[in-house]
Amino acid sequence: MGLSDSEYRKQVRDGLAIQRKTEQIEAETPEATAEEMQMYYDLNPTLFQTQGRFKGRQLVVDDEEKAAALLAQAREGANFEELARENSLVGAENGGALGALDERGALQAVESLVLPDEVAGAVDSLPAPGLTEVIPSGGQFYIVQVEELLPAETKPYAEVQAEVKEALEESKKRGAVERFMDEQMAGAKIEVVDQEWAYTDPTVAEVGGRSVPYSEVVGRVMQNQQLMMMMQSMDPAQVGEMINTMLKPSVVQQLIQEYAAPSIVEKEGIPVVGTRQDLVSGLIAYGGRDVEVTDEELRAAYDERQDQFATPASAVVSEATFPTREEALAFRQDWQGGDFTPAATKAGAIVSERGQIGPDTDVLEPSVLQAIFEGDLRDVDDVSLSNIVEASDGWKVVAVTELQPGEVLPFEEVRAGLESSLFNEKQASKGEEFVTAQVAALKPVDHLADVLAAQRERVGADEAAPAEGAPPADGAAAPTTDEGASEGEAAPAEAVPAEGTEGAAESAEPATATE
Repeated sequence: MGLSDSEYRKQVRDGLAIQRKTEQIEAETPEATAEEMQMYYDLNPTLFQTQGRFKGRQLVVDDEEKAAALLAQAREGANFEELARENSLVGAENGGALGALDERGALQAVESLVLPDEVAGAVDSLPAPGLTEVIPSGGQFYIVQVEELLPAETKPYAEVQAEVKEALEESKKRGAVERFMDEQMAGAKIEVVDQEWAYTDPTVAEVGGRSVPYSEVVGRVMQNQQLMMMMQSMDPAQVGEMINTMLKPSVVQQLIQEYAAPSIVEKEGIPVVGTRQDLVSGLIAYGGRDVEVTDEELRAAYDERQDQFATPASAVVSEATFPTREEALAFRQDWQGGDFTPAATKAGAIVSERGQIGPDTDVLEPSVLQAIFEGDLRDVDDVSLSNIVEASDGWKVVAVTELQPGEVLPFEEVRAGLESSLFNEKQASKGEEFVTAQVAALKPVDHLADVLAAQRERVGADEAAPAEGAPPADGAAAPTTDEGASEGEAAPAEAVPAEGTEGAAESAEPATATE
């Protein structure tokens, strides 16, 4: 690696020293108190919940068409247990029961993880008891009938007390290490020896007697993986504009909350602990701890979110395409039943078996879908024929079977899930309002606009610097810009002539030109 023996030993020695100091800080961190533990449990009920469970049966076959036919029978009212007993490749002896039956032969509750991932996902997405669609997995085709949904429940405190203590003390240790590092950085005196690498790290915000360094904003920006991917294909000027006008203001507001959190916790006497980010999360939960969801709010949310509770329409279709309208009309009028595909083919059509489709599929043209799900159908035995439809490739007649109209699940069937969702939304909203009000009371000052203005000045000065290859003017630094990378080369962060070393950034290592 190009290191000498002494250089390598120094690296190892420094690393071990940091590790030992961290261990010492963690060892000296006080244990969680009973009050802190109770508050952590009360504010984080979702961390201590059981998995949602359900009672149900499965039907597994190795033929997709057979699975679709069995699903149609189940939807028409056939006994699912008997269908599974007669057809399922798995659990037929128990009528497809998921989990063991009790002594009376009744279904026991199970978690969805007993099923393959694709099937479990379909079960978890059901807003109420009912049937899944046919789900392919591992070369087989599954249908699951959910008879009862059992929502997740919060475990009693006594049952999770040890888990609460462990989680809380880990958080307290992280907070202690963070505070130690803050103290070290606040007292650090950094001297820049090589003026080519001089930099500034201005204060970007102040709140509660604490200063937020600009380097922390840049660090958060550079940790944004989505941004890093976008930068690969965007123009550097566009990247810079997006970072400075959208991302950095948002990051600064997040950091203001985090730097204000210790003061809020101390002032209000709220027993939440941990890093600054942990404190903000705890304060949000604390601020929304008393929310309630009324029946009126549930009803209003149900009316507003009908799409979430809608079971989409579906049908199994075969599409016959004729070259002329006259041929399509003659076939529709004359056909009296039997096998649709050979009859339409004999009449001059090209027939496409589309299988089961819904009104939002892109397999069929919108006019054809409208004829299936909204038009008048002509019933012939167990098949229904659509009206003639003009399409881009000819005139169509569609044979429709197993037509299932769309419906909206009743309020009572979705009430429990809706109530949980609405409660979480209200709690987060009220918690954010609480934290925002507490931060505002500390009268934070945001210097980002001034920092960026000074930055633009330096960028302008850099652009007016001597041509590439010429030595920089006395005291001048290597060019850099925060508004777009210059071919991705490394450059010093915020490079300017050194005017002092106080408030220096956490590291004097070279940063990307984007910084």
